[in-house]
Amino acid sequence: MDTHLVVSLGARRARRRAFLALVARRQRPGAGSRLAALEEQRSVMDWWTDADRALASVPHAVVGAVATNAYAPERLTRDLDLAVLVGDADRAGAALRAAGWTRQGRLGGVPGTSWSDAWGHELDLLELSEAWAPQAMAEAQENQVVGMPTVPRPYLVYMKLMASRTTDLGDVSRMLGRTTGEQTLEARAVVARWGSSADVADFDQLVRLGQLERDTSGQEDEAGDPSCSG
Repeated sequence: MDTHLVVSLGARRARRRAFLALVARRQRPGAGSRLAALEEQRSVMDWWTDADRALASVPHAVVGAVATNAYAPERLTRDLDLAVLVGDADRAGAALRAAGWTRQGRLGGVPGTSWSDAWGHELDLLELSEAWAPQAMAEAQENQVVGMPTVPRPYLVYMKLMASRTTDLGDVSRMLGRTTGEQTLEARAVVARWGSSADVADFDQLVRLGQLERDTSGQEDEAGDPSCSG
C-alpha cells in the first residue's frame, strides 16, 4: 500500500473543522432541490448487480455514493464503491478477475484497489481493517438495499465523517437531515464508540446542518433578498 498517500487522521479532522466552520457561517434554511421528490428516486445500474454477483462468495458491502443514496436524497453517481474486510481482499480480487474485471491499481488516500470491466465501468474495492469493520460487514449482509448488501447507516455515517472530504461531509449532513430521533442516536452511538469527543461534536453539528437544509420556513423571505441570489 502507498502509505504516504493516506491522509493522516489529524489532518482529516482539521479539514473537517475548517469545512464545518465555513458552512456554519454561510448556510441558510432550505435547499435548492426538492428533497421530497429526490428521496423517492433510487437508480440502479445493471452492471452494479453484476459486480455484486461476482463477489457472491465473499462478504462485501456497498459503500460510497450508492450507499448514501439509500439513506438520503439521491445524487447522481455512475461508479460503484464496494468494501471487503482486508483479510478477504485477495479472494475478492480473484473473484473480480474471474468475472472479467481488470485491476487498475491501488487507490490513493484509502486502502483498496480500483477495477474496470470491458465496457469501461469503474469499481473501487475498499479494504477495511478497522476494529468496527467486522460488525459493520456482518450487519451489511442482512441489510439488502436494491438487492445488494449495504453498509448500515450508522457505520456509513462514521466512515464518511472520518474520511472528512467535503463531499463526504455533505453526504453525512444529507443523511442525518432525514433521520428519525432513534436513527440519529444509533449513528451517534457508533461515532461515540469508535471516535473521539471532537468527532461527536462534529457529528452533532452536521445533524443541525442537515435539519437546517430541510427547514423551509425562511425560504419565502429569502426569495426577495437580492443577497441570496446567484
